[in-house]
Amino acid sequence: MSTVRTMSPMSTMTSTMNSSMNSSMTSDGKRALAKTIRALRAQLIGDLGEATERAYRLSVADAKKAQLDEAARVKRARLEGWIDEQVRALPGGRAGAAERSRSGANQRTLESGANPAERSRTGANQRTLESAARLRDDVVKDAAATLLLRIVYLRLLEAS
Repeated sequence: MSTVRTMSPMSTMTSTMNSSMNSSMTSDGKRALAKTIRALRAQLIGDLGEATERAYRLSVADAKKAQLDEAARVKRARLEGWIDEQVRALPGGRAGAAERSRSGANQRTLESGANPAERSRTGANQRTLESAARLRDDVVKDAAATLLLRIVYLRLLEAS
């Protein structure tokens, strides 16, 4: 079975910008544009991360306690479901809401002098939580890159 590899939004944007800029921009202009794009991307990542937290209250572990309206609750469930699926697809990944909810109990087990098997299970849960956090960050980065790509495309279309 072959693996299909897709380009990230940022690599698509970079290749598009390079092909459209090669003939009409000076090297100083290209550097200034690249610096501006990087600054915009960093700003977007921060802003979208904060907006995601505000909208879905991801810092509240239990979605039922997050006091979300129905639409936000459904979107948060979709996001968490996708993240769980991605973590399960990782090598050695064991995710799911049950494991995440047990992580607090596992931490208490570790602190009380648990046996090595329980320590191993807790380590796996910690890796699962770290993977889930990394995937949430990746979702925000992809959203920022997609928005920036759309803005650049619009500007290119306006210029032509």
